[in-house]
Amino acid sequence: MVKALVTLRSRLNTFRDVLFRGLFRARFRYDVFISYSHRDAREYAANLNDQLSRLDFSCFIDKEESPPGSSLDPTLARALRKSAVLVLLATERALTRPYIVSEFEKFATTERRIIPINIGGALSANDEAALTRAPWNIIKSRNLIWIDEDDVAFTKQVPSPQIADGIDKQFKYTRRNTRVRTEIIGTAALVLLAAVGAGFVIKGQAKEVTKQAALAEVARKETAKQQDIAHAAGQEAQRQLELAEGHDPYSAGIASLAFSPEGKLLASGGHDNIIKLWDLKRQVEVATLRGHSASVSALAFSPDGKTLISGDWNETIKLWDVPSMKEKATLKVTQIGQIRSIEFSPDGRLVVAGGDLIRVWDVRSRSDLATFADASSPSFSSDGKTLAGFSGQTNTVKFWDVTTWQETIAVKGPSDSVVIRFLPGRNTLVTGSSNGWLSFWFAHKTAPFVPKKTK
Repeated sequence: MVKALVTLRSRLNTFRDVLFRGLFRARFRYDVFISYSHRDAREYAANLNDQLSRLDFSCFIDKEESPPGSSLDPTLARALRKSAVLVLLATERALTRPYIVSEFEKFATTERRIIPINIGGALSANDEAALTRAPWNIIKSRNLIWIDEDDVAFTKQVPSPQIADGIDKQFKYTRRNTRVRTEIIGTAALVLLAAVGAGFVIKGQAKEVTKQAALAEVARKETAKQQDIAHAAGQEAQRQLELAEGHDPYSAGIASLAFSPEGKLLASGGHDNIIKLWDLKRQVEVATLRGHSASVSALAFSPDGKTLISGDWNETIKLWDVPSMKEKATLKVTQIGQIRSIEFSPDGRLVVAGGDLIRVWDVRSRSDLATFADASSPSFSSDGKTLAGFSGQTNTVKFWDVTTWQETIAVKGPSDSVVIRFLPGRNTLVTGSSNGWLSFWFAHKTAPFVPKKTK
């Protein structure tokens, strides 16, 4: 008798295990999604995939690198939805790649397990400085456990034994929790079905009906309790998502602002590398634009309001389509240093940026038209025919013809001029200096620009 019971119990456990594995595989097509930088970890990721496959893991590994700044394609998005665990190969380069950021952010919203692999100290270096930036601060806020990789193993592009072993242990823990939750839900469902069935069987028996009603009340209270727990978990997930997406616009500080021509939108650039668009009438945020890897220090709308241009401290300029809130193009600028000002020409054909020097581009072709060394704070005249800038070396305000890009005149300016702007609709230039002087420069027939100071 005892032996028969043991055999029955063993068969039930086997059936339960097979059933759960089937349900788990129906829910998740992949056990593990490997997120990595193709430039420095392609071979390492492939070898990790082979090691996990030998441990009977089903892995998704993207063999083609996504274009810089692009959003996730449908194949990657589906794979993330169908994966039980995300393994992040956290190299220094990986933490800066836009598509890896997108993969991490999207998977973080599912509240499923994330296993970071700390390679080359990318997560732990400088007192975990990387974990202070979004979205990697999720690793710290959720107390995620990462696995340290040996430098020699990564140099050989062969994962050390503790990597696959650590992933295996954490995955089994995840699957065990999922199994427990599934069994609890299944048991609750069976109990509820049994109660309903019993209600039909004992219909007419008042005493038994009262008993079942009491059981139903207990079940109702338990259901309400579970719903409250689920609601609280949903609120926490939303809070973590908002933190990951940077919903607090002032947490890192504002670095730049720009109004749209019609005055309906305000763009703000932050030291958290994020751009936000605000509807001024409703006073609500309407878009969050990501892609910069440094503080967004300069912003400007095109004259028709359909394009937003942004510049950062890492010599990068991006063009954004305002109606779709999508990135249109990226320009990598060299030798300009931190971009401190940027603007469109009045006809919207040209873009000029100022930092340690001045660069001019054609918006449509993205071609470089002119570079002016030792010049900063550029500004187009209202007719679009003249570009002005300040030369700190010669302490002069310089003017260039936009057609030929030849210097037309250089006028001695006030010392330490730091800001130059043409007045809208007028051929009048204003310069501001660090010593408190504002200077107005008026166009004349005999002298192109004559200064008049105002304290």
